[in-house]
Amino acid sequence: MPRQTPIMSNLVLLHTRVGFDLLVDPNDYLSALLSKDGVYEAPETDLVARIVRTGDICIDAGCHLGYYSCLFAKLVGNKGRVYSFDASPYACLGTKRNLGLNGFCSANVMQVALADTEGTRPFHVSADDQTGLSSLGAIPNIKETILVRSSPLEAFLEDQCVERVRLLKLDVEGAEEMVLRGLGSFLVAHLIDYILIECFDERLQLLESSTKKITDILKSAGYKPWGYGMENQVGWSQAAEVRSRGDCNYLFSSPALAEQIPTISLAAALDWTQARRDDLLKQSDQLVRENSTLKMENDRLVREDSALKLRLEKLQDDTDWLLESIKTHEQKSARHTAETAQLVAEKAIWDAVQRSVSWRMLNKWRSVQNRLVPAGSFRRNVYDSLIAPLRKRRPSKSKAEGALPPDRPAEVETNQLRGVQMERVEVIEPSAWIRRLAEKWQEIPTTAMGRGSSLEQLRLSDTAFLSWWDGLEREVMSQQQAYWVIEVYRDFVRGKKMIEVGPGTGIIGVQFLRAGAQITFMDVVESNLKLVERVCRLKGIEGASFFPIYEFRDPLKVPDDYDVVLARGSLHHTPADVVKPEFEALASRIKVGGRFLALTYPKERWAREGSKTFNEWGKNTDGDTTPWAEWYDTEKLLAQLSPFQFRTLMAFNLHNDDFNWFDLQRM
Repeated sequence: MPRQTPIMSNLVLLHTRVGFDLLVDPNDYLSALLSKDGVYEAPETDLVARIVRTGDICIDAGCHLGYYSCLFAKLVGNKGRVYSFDASPYACLGTKRNLGLNGFCSANVMQVALADTEGTRPFHVSADDQTGLSSLGAIPNIKETILVRSSPLEAFLEDQCVERVRLLKLDVEGAEEMVLRGLGSFLVAHLIDYILIECFDERLQLLESSTKKITDILKSAGYKPWGYGMENQVGWSQAAEVRSRGDCNYLFSSPALAEQIPTISLAAALDWTQARRDDLLKQSDQLVRENSTLKMENDRLVREDSALKLRLEKLQDDTDWLLESIKTHEQKSARHTAETAQLVAEKAIWDAVQRSVSWRMLNKWRSVQNRLVPAGSFRRNVYDSLIAPLRKRRPSKSKAEGALPPDRPAEVETNQLRGVQMERVEVIEPSAWIRRLAEKWQEIPTTAMGRGSSLEQLRLSDTAFLSWWDGLEREVMSQQQAYWVIEVYRDFVRGKKMIEVGPGTGIIGVQFLRAGAQITFMDVVESNLKLVERVCRLKGIEGASFFPIYEFRDPLKVPDDYDVVLARGSLHHTPADVVKPEFEALASRIKVGGRFLALTYPKERWAREGSKTFNEWGKNTDGDTTPWAEWYDTEKLLAQLSPFQFRTLMAFNLHNDDFNWFDLQRM
């Protein structure tokens, strides 16, 4: 399936298989069909890619979400033109958004109901899950009914001085007959080479039309019908009969054309591939279910195994305790046996002593002694002092002999590194970084490719200054990086209170001021702020205020009620740890639900350009005097904004991974 990226609360970024991106609502029926394969109406898409040429003029009548408008714009290039029509304001907004997202500047989108007469008509907008069914005719599941301007296509083409149309794609939910009748001379004179049209009676009957009426009009003008998968099962062939069908459109070709319609289509191969894929997906789902069942069974067996292991461990512990108890008991029994044997031996010795002659003579002597010198008498004391053996005392060791040699002094540990040479790293204070940034970023784009000083531009006269700035605005707004940001966020910023950090020449900020935003411009370069202030003053643009930054925490000095902070190519030119206070200060100024929008350099570009140190990489990205350039991804950006919490609404790379865009919402 094509890769999808969440963007806003109800949109995802869809990468189609035909070379352009679309912002779509995944809940819409047609968007869901497109999201499945990345190609919508494969037979028609393949045919259009073969017959539309560079420089052609194409018309998308019923542009809906802009799929065919983007396809036409990609094929005709900047030398061709695409005119897109739809009566629904929501369809026109979606088509403009998707054309802007892809940088297609050759297409115009008009909200008008193409018909056979001028006037106004009621238009029924369908429910959000079926936006492709909105119609001038009465439909079920109406979201709202609005009045729209109606006009014949012939009048528009004459007004635009269009001489020939290569392809008219016509899918207007039942109003096809009115549009054909409104072509006038363009149909009769065969000034339209091809008409790709839906012929489905279920939709045509909403306005009392039919496939037969459509066919009669086109055949009477000489146009030949072609159908897909009819006589030719794998491609397009001329249709002998035009029958109502809802699975594929018909192509009608001008009789003035000599070229042949391609009869072989890649759509048949795609259909086979999709069918094969669907079968494989079903098999995969079955395998997933079987795998889930096996996993559940495996989990049960693992739980049982764990329970058995616990029981075995407890049994082992009980066994170990029992063996240890037996061992202890045996040791005690052995000691008891040994002690008993010793007592028996000692008793035998004692009995032998008591039976000996020496023991009897000793007892006889003690009896005589006690009669002659009774215990405790003066005579006993004199006796003991004369005959008691002297106790010999062993000389004690001197303290010097017994003392251990004194300990040697312990070595004192230090935190100093000996014999190691450390690389000296230059440490720059934050205020010094402000000065370095101010010196560099006086340099601003003076043309789409050239750069100069904001001070030099301020020296110009008012007339020369405005002439220079207007020319630069035209160049910048023709670039995809700027154009799509304006298209996507112009309506969103209306009435919002914003901060723009590092506005440079103010091109983007002025577009948002014109859309109705109130903007506080912040910059470390005062001359840049004076330049933007001069633009606003000379052009009479209101809603701007200006705030110079002298310290990274200076944004704390403004109120904390801002809806949006825009940092387009500014904050990543300072080391992350140095600029983090500014990130935190800016985050604190955003109220809950507000947005942080940032354009930075992605890690993929840093790796592609040699993974240099950030001070060296800056010279690659923005010139030799650039002090720093650092890559950012979502994780790193959220860390810079912490402790304030944000959730990611949009994060993707663009322009061949040269830049990345972030849209974060404060929680």
